[in-house]
Amino acid sequence: MATPPQGQVSCTRSTSPKGWQGPAWGETCSCARRRPSGRGVERATLWVLETNQRARRFYEREGWAWDGTTSIHQVEGSNLPIVRYALDLPQG
Repeated sequence: MATPPQGQVSCTRSTSPKGWQGPAWGETCSCARRRPSGRGVERATLWVLETNQRARRFYEREGWAWDGTTSIHQVEGSNLPIVRYALDLPQG
């Protein structure tokens, strides 16, 4: 079975904890849903630090799900585990 077209979303947000509940985060997810779907993309993916439970809960509330994929992200000589989340996009 062929893999459906996917689009990777860049959701890097560096805000203070007060901003985590604000409109910028919701705007990120809303944009992630709209932009790829008009291009024949059936699924969007994004990466988040494995230990960032707050971000993971946020994405899960927005309908994203961990797809079981893991990797390592290098930051300043440190290897940080990351996990991939996916969201099936509406078609039509």
